[in-house]
Amino acid sequence: MNIETVLKKAYVYRSGCMVTRYGKVHLVPGENRAVIAGMSSTAFIDTMQLKMDPTVKASAVHIIKKDEDEQEAGAIADSINETKEMIAVLREQAEMWKAGAEFARSANASLSDVETYIAAYPQRVKEIRAEIRELEKELKRLNKELNKASGRDNRPLISVILNAQEEKDYPFELIYQETAAYWNTLYEVHADTAAGTLDVKMKAEIRQNTDEDWKDVKLALRTGVPVRSASLPFLNPVYLDFRTQYHNSTADMMPRPMMASRKMSLNSAEPMRESAEMEDAWGDTAALGRVQMEDAQVSSGDTMTEYTPTALYDIAAGGDGLNIDLQSFTMKADYVTKAVPKKDIRAYLLAEISTSDLPASIRGNAAVYLDGVYTGTANLSPDFTKDKYAIALGMQEAISLTRKENKKKSSEAFLRNSQSTVYECEIKVSNAKDTPVSITVTDQIPVAREAAITVEVISDDHAVRDAKTGRLEWKLELKPQETRILRTEYRVNWPKDKNLNQSSF
Repeated sequence: MNIETVLKKAYVYRSGCMVTRYGKVHLVPGENRAVIAGMSSTAFIDTMQLKMDPTVKASAVHIIKKDEDEQEAGAIADSINETKEMIAVLREQAEMWKAGAEFARSANASLSDVETYIAAYPQRVKEIRAEIRELEKELKRLNKELNKASGRDNRPLISVILNAQEEKDYPFELIYQETAAYWNTLYEVHADTAAGTLDVKMKAEIRQNTDEDWKDVKLALRTGVPVRSASLPFLNPVYLDFRTQYHNSTADMMPRPMMASRKMSLNSAEPMRESAEMEDAWGDTAALGRVQMEDAQVSSGDTMTEYTPTALYDIAAGGDGLNIDLQSFTMKADYVTKAVPKKDIRAYLLAEISTSDLPASIRGNAAVYLDGVYTGTANLSPDFTKDKYAIALGMQEAISLTRKENKKKSSEAFLRNSQSTVYECEIKVSNAKDTPVSITVTDQIPVAREAAITVEVISDDHAVRDAKTGRLEWKLELKPQETRILRTEYRVNWPKDKNLNQSSF
């Protein structure tokens, strides 16, 4: 007997998934030979398990293929060939009608024949072309069906002998590991500057490339990847020796979200009128808020976390996949404006949050919304060894910065066999807004790694300075339309017979 099964559960991992199919078999006392269908051609056969009433004993379990006379792909392939032949015939007919134009121009054609041909030609050619278009649509449908049927024909079947004690219907489960499915995490960040909060929405992008569409499937998403072979790593000895040391300095960089063009905010009058007309048509939407989705159930194990959405889902094989909401959480945020003009002359609005408020698994790209307006994307990758984490929300276009650094003077001291250079830097910060702005500006002076090199700070313009890193920080309160200039100056001394590595600063 052939038994069909239906896919009802899928535990999807970052790579692969565990599938549970349900079926029912009618058994009589004694041995019953059954062939169970449903496993996909991308299934990992070695992981197959059958679960049913413990009074039923199974034996002679092995994998077989569908018989050739039962395969679907052959009949569909025949239909494809017939359709192609019909299209070819119709195209020949169209060419014959076109060739008839020569007959109409010949001297032997009667006036009646010519008139009949001229009257029938347009309509007949139109009909032929319409028939060809319909057959081409059918050909496309048949090719898609052929791909699906080939997948079904290649599915493994489970041949098994089931020994039952009584006659009745026995429900069972077929469980196996599927290789052609996975999920990724997506995020949305919603910043509410008025409330001082940050909403983070965790979403899942699920895809499956098996040879069947999933219908009304209960999903559970697991953050790990099944390990087929695992062993504790072995530590090899670590040996120390001497080598030439090369120094490369790095400077802090602000995160750069993908931002829309500034031109996008300069709407013309015509789109504004269209927008107003649309608002009138749809009514007052000012009181509407974001739709709140039901969170998935979350459970954490020793090696991974599991998210279980409450609904059932359809996921087409090889399609665009499915995006679903998993979890959302709200946290307090400090909204600050910062700039690092040495690396980027733009000022950024940041949301600073406590890392203790974030889930440990948060990693990935996020769509960013500032007070309901989409501003770009950000990569979420918090460092949980630190207390705070900053998310870039966008650029402050009304704040402009410039930075100039120059050598002021150089000199040599012959008696001390040394030389020195004085550097000066000027940073200009302007607020074009009609409201005050608080901004933190970060810069740096070089730090000597060699005892023979000294760095003397002549002026830091009242910055908060970190002597170990050379980091300078100013917290400015700019009035409307105010411009502030920050000036720093420092002297570098080093041995005359040495070449200073300018890349250090």
